[in-house]
Amino acid sequence: MAVTLNDIKATNWQLSTQMIGQVVEGINDIRQCMGIILTTTKGSDPMRPLFGSDIWRFIDSPINTAVANISAEIIDSIGKWEQRIIIKELIYNISGSRIDFELTGELLESGEITQILFFIDRQTQIDPPSMGRNEHLHRGFGIE
Repeated sequence: MAVTLNDIKATNWQLSTQMIGQVVEGINDIRQCMGIILTTTKGSDPMRPLFGSDIWRFIDSPINTAVANISAEIIDSIGKWEQRIIIKELIYNISGSRIDFELTGELLESGEITQILFFIDRQTQIDPPSMGRNEHLHRGFGIE
C-alpha cells in the first residue's frame, strides 16, 4: 500500500531504504540517517565531500586500535551530520570479529533518551570502496 502525505505525521521523514514505497519517521528516520552516514565513505559525495565516515580505514587494525578509532569516527560523523540527537554515551562489546556498539543519545526534539544498537563485523570486510557507499562495510554493518 502506497503512503500518502496524510499518512506522514512527523516533521522529519524520508523514504525507507529497506521497504519500497514506505517512509521512516522519528527515531527510525534518525537510525536510517545514521546508517547512511556510517556506511558512506568520505569523499564519495561530490556535493558534500566531507559527508560520511572513514570507519573502513580501521577495520583491519588491531582490535584495541580499531575500536578506539571506530568509536571516535562514529562520534565525529554522527555529531557532524545527524544533529537531531546528542550522543551521551557510546559503549562497545567485542565478540570474535564482531564489535557491537550501543549509542545512548538524547533526541533534541523531545528530550527523550534512546538507545541505538549497531554492529560491525570485521571478518566480512575485504577492501575499501572506490566510490559511493562502502558496500564492503555495508554488508558487515547493521543498525537496530
